[in-house]
Amino acid sequence: MYTYQRIWKDYKADFYKRNPRFPREKSFSVGRALWAISRQKRIKFLEIAQKTGMLEGSILRMSSSHKLTTTPERVKALTEALGVGLDEFFRSAREEFFGNFFITKAIMPPEKEVREYARQGLFLQKQSVLKYPATDTPDFQVIVYSPPIESLDDFFSATILLSPGKSIKDCLLPRPATIHLPVINGNIEIRSEHETKTLLAGQTAHFNGGVKHSIVNLSKDRTAEILISFAPTLMLAQEIKDSPSTTSTENLNISRLVKQTQSWLSPAPEISLPIREVALFAGFKTRDLALLSQTKLSNYPLEKMERLAELLKVPIEKLFKGDPFNQRLNIEITSASEHGAYDYRARHGMTFYPWIKLGAEKKELFIGQATFDAQFLQQTAIGNEPREKIWKGLNRGYLLAKGLNGKLGVHAGERHNYTNIDREDTVYLDMSLGFSVRNFSAAEPANFFLVSNASLF
Repeated sequence: MYTYQRIWKDYKADFYKRNPRFPREKSFSVGRALWAISRQKRIKFLEIAQKTGMLEGSILRMSSSHKLTTTPERVKALTEALGVGLDEFFRSAREEFFGNFFITKAIMPPEKEVREYARQGLFLQKQSVLKYPATDTPDFQVIVYSPPIESLDDFFSATILLSPGKSIKDCLLPRPATIHLPVINGNIEIRSEHETKTLLAGQTAHFNGGVKHSIVNLSKDRTAEILISFAPTLMLAQEIKDSPSTTSTENLNISRLVKQTQSWLSPAPEISLPIREVALFAGFKTRDLALLSQTKLSNYPLEKMERLAELLKVPIEKLFKGDPFNQRLNIEITSASEHGAYDYRARHGMTFYPWIKLGAEKKELFIGQATFDAQFLQQTAIGNEPREKIWKGLNRGYLLAKGLNGKLGVHAGERHNYTNIDREDTVYLDMSLGFSVRNFSAAEPANFFLVSNASLF
């Protein structure tokens, strides 16, 4: 089994050993919605039982469930008993799914506090620290921040702690997909059969994870700290098949296919359509398609590959067998300051430092760092009162915030509110629930890492 799949398998096993009642796939938490709405409206289960004709014990058991546990007819009866519409009920059911507001803690609060948060619908998790090998002196450790759900919407994000002089071998994704690898501390090397690139602290590598590679810590006395992110998590459930030899005659000539497409799409067969117009059809940048036609590839997200396969009139699985997709990592290295800073302090109190070029296509990941201004004192009629900027957002996608320093508070949906994101803690949330983030400190700005698969505003 390749390394990324093994990490994912071990992480899921560890998580569900601690949380056996949580669903193992995307799920409406109908029982939790029943529980949440009845608490908000102060409706007793006995009253719901009388209105629906259900047993009070059945309603009690259902309320503790994290998945759909009853028929549509019963759902309709429950909504009528609660005095809400189906839209509101299912919005609450979606909000109550544990993977849509997923908090991992480096240090857990007291058990009593954890139980109280659970009663409010917040299921705090101790971060899983996976060791390879599982000894007191592992070669590397992995701390995963994403929920253990395989879907097209979610992304994988984790910290890798690579011991001095050690390496991570047999790294491979089931299909070409961009891996983002920021180096927080240390010096590393990424190696494949055809490429070797060195990264220093503060640099980020973006490369094709569909090519077998290894990650090496060049230091003999210092642990390397690396963040890793890629999408979607559904890939990790897919079987990796041996790729055909890149010298096979079945491999596609991508350059020739692009030229053929220029002719096919042209209104005059003797005149090829310009590359810029083919790029417009395919949703590529002109420069990228020109590089593609010369087999000088950089990485492309799956949606672009599907569109290109459609234009080239070839199955996408054959497109992935082409030489350029099998052989090269196509590593691009960016520095922390290369893409500048984006100042949103006047409106949100935020400054963003992207590690990847902005304007990314849908489902490409945004990777970066953010600084949130501290609270400030404002003179009022009753004296100095703390005031704060609030970053609010609403979009279809997911956001991961990992604390560096300071104390963040995060609110999502109608009910979820957690005010204690400390250093090394993370929150992973569904942005479509509607969210807000604030800095609870008046002493210093809060700094945190950001990963998102949707626009942040």
